[in-house]
Amino acid sequence: MVDDDPVTLTLVESALVNAGHLVWTTENASRVRQWILERDIDALVLDVMLPDTSGLDLLRSLRQDPLIGGLPILMLSARGESEDRVHGLKQGADDYLAKPFAVEELVLRVDRLVAQRPGAVRDDIGPGLEDLERSLVDRQVVGKVYFGRYQVLEMVGEGAMGMVFRGWDPRLKRPVALKTLRIQPQGLDLDRPSMISNLLQEAVTVAKLNHPNLVAVYDVAQGPKGAFIAMEYVDGISLASHLKQHKTLAQAQVVSLGQGIAQGLDAAHQHHVVHHDVKPGNVLLSFGGEVKVTDFGVAHLGNTLVSDDAKVFGTPGYLPPETLLNEGYSEAGDLFGLGAMLYQCLVGRLPFVGRTLPQVVLSTVRDEVEPPSVNAPGVSEDMDALILGLLAKKPQDRIASAREVIERLLAMESEPWQAPKGRPGESAVKRSPAKSGADEAIDKALRDGRSCQIPLIDPTVPLEQYLALVRD
Repeated sequence: MVDDDPVTLTLVESALVNAGHLVWTTENASRVRQWILERDIDALVLDVMLPDTSGLDLLRSLRQDPLIGGLPILMLSARGESEDRVHGLKQGADDYLAKPFAVEELVLRVDRLVAQRPGAVRDDIGPGLEDLERSLVDRQVVGKVYFGRYQVLEMVGEGAMGMVFRGWDPRLKRPVALKTLRIQPQGLDLDRPSMISNLLQEAVTVAKLNHPNLVAVYDVAQGPKGAFIAMEYVDGISLASHLKQHKTLAQAQVVSLGQGIAQGLDAAHQHHVVHHDVKPGNVLLSFGGEVKVTDFGVAHLGNTLVSDDAKVFGTPGYLPPETLLNEGYSEAGDLFGLGAMLYQCLVGRLPFVGRTLPQVVLSTVRDEVEPPSVNAPGVSEDMDALILGLLAKKPQDRIASAREVIERLLAMESEPWQAPKGRPGESAVKRSPAKSGADEAIDKALRDGRSCQIPLIDPTVPLEQYLALVRD
């Protein structure tokens, strides 16, 4: 198996070993051909996104190799639309599994590929979904994979820093969310143990926070090849998923959501804890009607992993101008992200837009924001003033604190947050043909509100030259 996430490699390796397979894992695609030739590999599991190449490029290369061209290959990708699956299969994949996936399903698909290998003895796993489901029940793989003491039950999401799983704490008899973290210090002075130590210290600080609008952190631990965070499991959806379904929200409901988010930020800021990546994907809406902010410190860890001093880790459209100008990040940056998020809830788009990453960055630094009411009739003057105050270009010109945001929202008419009925399906997003490397990562960041490495702006460089530098 080839994947750029060491914790995912450990998780899947454990599941496949429990299923009776001998498994080799690597983060380095350059080793794959040699391993296949030396170790008589029966099947290959290959992630589309790899740090040094594209999984699709490696797939095409293997298919053209006369010595190993017939090897069964399962492709993994976060791009799960039908056109993406068709594209992967046309490139030569024997099977295609979209992330997030249930680990037991991956095991069953690998079983099927191995059985289809020339000369292999076929088992009772057939190609149909009913056969997969029946074999899943027979195998009972669920619950056999652990992170520390935590049972891993299923994958529920993926982000720029790792994956999120639903799990179970058998000691305290409660559900948990398990977030893996990619820690790859290539080109940095810090080694992996040092980074994990920094992560532990950051998480200890966050774990001290106890507030109903913050996702509680229970535990942080080092795995064999990485680290994971065990935290409160919120049965619900993210604000990002909700906005994909509903596009815009009524002001009264935005007031209620804004109060919950601001209260969480205020509790953190009082303890000098800064989020660094305030966006809809990091706001969870429980089916019980709660609003919770999650992932404190993860983006800060992401910045320690950026080896290029000319880049910053964050989410395009939510990072404040001062950060993009390499002037740091503070509580005022969290408030800027909150302002961008409230604007998006009311208008249906971010205040700073563009078709490319450089355009979004330049818009954030340069363009003045129109009041939300210009594009969303019915938004009050007070809400206009609040959002414009949060989106001021200079941090000293912004609203001073999350507490002030709460007080101003309390003066507006609000509608209690009502949890959506049922779990929303995947939104249909038109996607372009598959790309490789950084291009695909940037596309995901713009399309899905994901974090990525963003080139900083040098104030001494003309903006036109910045555009050319980023293109290069």
